[in-house]
Formats: sequence, structure tokens, C-alpha cells
Amino acid sequence: MKIFKNVAIVLFVCFSFVLLAGNKVSAKTISQNISFKSYAKHVDGLKISWNNSKKANGYVIYRKEGEGSYVKYDTTSSNTYIDKDADPETVYTYAVKAYTKNKKGKKAYAANKVEFDSVNGVVKGVNTVILNEQSDSRNHISWNGRDSVSGYIVYRSVNGSEFSPVSIIKTNATDYEDTDIVPGYSYKYRIVSYEHINGNTYESAISSDAAREYKYGFDERGIDVSHHNGYINWKKVKKAGIKFAMIRVGYGTTKGGIVDRQFVRNYKNARKNGIKVGIYLYSYADNKKEAKNEAKFTCKMLKKYNKLDYPVAFDFEETYRNRTKYKSSNTNIIKTYCSYVEKKGYDTIVYSFADFLQKAVYHKKISKYGIWLAKWSSKFSNCGIDNVQIWQYSDCGRVKGMGTNCDMNYKF
Repeated sequence: MKIFKNVAIVLFVCFSFVLLAGNKVSAKTISQNISFKSYAKHVDGLKISWNNSKKANGYVIYRKEGEGSYVKYDTTSSNTYIDKDADPETVYTYAVKAYTKNKKGKKAYAANKVEFDSVNGVVKGVNTVILNEQSDSRNHISWNGRDSVSGYIVYRSVNGSEFSPVSIIKTNATDYEDTDIVPGYSYKYRIVSYEHINGNTYESAISSDAAREYKYGFDERGIDVSHHNGYINWKKVKKAGIKFAMIRVGYGTTKGGIVDRQFVRNYKNARKNGIKVGIYLYSYADNKKEAKNEAKFTCKMLKKYNKLDYPVAFDFEETYRNRTKYKSSNTNIIKTYCSYVEKKGYDTIVYSFADFLQKAVYHKKISKYGIWLAKWSSKFSNCGIDNVQIWQYSDCGRVKGMGTNCDMNYKF
């Protein structure tokens, strides 16, 4: 009986080992049903697509250059991936391996990676195209530049026609003036960047954003500036068609504020050249007391620089306060500043981004002051926010007389 007992124990241990080994294998591998779909140019790089595996929670991306070896390159939860670092003259091969995750977050991978076709990288393109100036005789556009490109091709559409090339920019300039304009026609622009490498020319995807004429509902076009914009030739800014400027008076501190080092010069020279002026204070207030101190600082400056055509703006946008938990506090800070300044006889307006106003402020309680909405886009939307009076539509405008990109605005 003892012999049979020992044999039973041995068999039980062996059987348990087989079960554990089987479980171990199944926990590490999964089946996958992946097949290559397409490569495509994207303004940010090379876009790779494959058929989705229904059971997969994500994918591991492998890449090799030329005849080299695969390296683990990245992971993604989608069945598309954009390689932002794929040189146009290099041949790449990509492979994908699916994985799943259990409730504890442990991953199980497919046994093998699926290899795709080889392909060259691409030139990075342009994300945003902005119309800076317009008249009956010209349109002036600008766009975000890309490092290392050789130049850009400007495409144009007139009255909804297909886009066709109108100019090749052979330098690193990021703006273009179109003087072949017919009054009353509608114009749109898109950009392709290109790169010359060893006698070959490679082109990017065409930009998805188009600059267009804004003639509906908008009254005046303007800029907002601070010392970050450096020395400004306000005479040239005026000739460029800018009607107004929101000028930073300074930024807040716990006890008041510090004057922007270009404020006095910008204020005086903008007014001297016939540009309408408003001012703004960049706030760091964390409570009502600090907001009131910032308001006192603003009003102290206004005793001397009080010739305003546009409102006094409270610029409230600090990223760390863009949280729902600060919604009541943020609203009270804004109301404290604006009510104090308005009691001193000045019109106010609240500047911030759409996301901030939607998530971190009770915007219906402060819209009575007027909203200066930052939403960088080629098409306006008030995002459900009442009483928008100024729209900041770009942070990469180009205006003659300024050596830097600048924020562009429309007044309703």
C-alpha cells in the first residue's frame, strides 16, 4: 500500500506540473489576426494602418532600417500609428505584435510579430495655415515651419475650385503674399513642404488646414503683444492693416503686479500710429485677495495710461488651475478682479482658452464682462460660451513690423 501511495503522489505532482505549464503558456501568448492595410503621408510623419485584431488591447510596434535588425519602437492602443521620425531617404520595415491585458493589467502577447511591406519615410508637413492680412488686392498668409525642409509649395483654391500650386518657396520663409486677387472671390490656401536630398526631391502631405477670408460678422482685426514680441515697428504694423492691439500691462504677483518691460513703449507707439489700444494683465492669482491686489495694480497703471479704445482684459489661463475642482475659486477670482476694475470706471473682458472656460470656470457667471476667446482654428465657434467679443484665432500670425510670430484676433 505504501508503494501505491508514493506512485499516486508522483502522478499527482506530474499532473499538476503539466496543468501549471499549460496555464503558463496560455497566459503569455494570444492568437492574432493582423494584416497590413496601408502606408500614407501625414503632416506629422508616416502613417501606418493595419486591420484591427478584435481581441487586442494594444500593439507593439517594431521597426528596422534597411537590412538592419528589428527594434521595439513604440506601443499603441489603435490600429494606426504615425512614425514622426522616419527620414524620407531611408527604407523602413515595420512589424506589429498584438497583446491583451487582464483585469490586473498583466499583458499576454501574440507568439510572433506580423511583418509589413518596406517603405521610405516622409517629409513632415505643415499643420496650420493662417490668413494674416487681406484686402481687395492681396492676401498674406503664414504657416508653422518645419526644421530641415528645403522649402514649401503654396496651393490655392478660388471659389471652391480644386487646389493647384501657385508658388514655390525656395527658402525657409514661412509666409506668402498673393497679389493675384479678384475682389469678392473666396480664397483658400494649403501648403506642402519639400526636401532636396542627394539630388532627389521629397514632398510632404498637403496641409489639412486652409486659410480663408473672414468677412462675415467680424469688425476689426488685431494683435496682442508683450515684451516676448521684442521691438515692434508700429508704423509698419499700421500699414499692414492691423486695427487694434491688446497690450500687456504686466503680470500679477501676490502683492500686485510687475510692469511688462515693453508696455510703455508699445502703448505710446501704437496710439501714435493710430492703432486702437486695449490692455491686459496676465494673472497668477490663487484667491480673491491676490486678484484684488492685481486689480489695484492695474488701476494704478491706468491713472497714467488711461486712453483706451478696447477693454481691460483679465488674462486667466494658468494650466495648473485648469481643473474642475477649482471651478468656484476660479470664478470668484475673475469676478473679484473685473468688478473692482469696473467700479473704477473701466470696461473689462475675460481672456482664456475655450477648454479652460468650459471645464474650470462657471462661464455663464462671468460672461457679462465679455469674453476674449482663445480658440486657434480657421473656423469660428463660440464653444457654447456667451458674449464672445474678441476671438484669438492664431498664435503664429506674421505681421510686417514684427520680428516674431504673434497672436491674431478678430473683434465682433
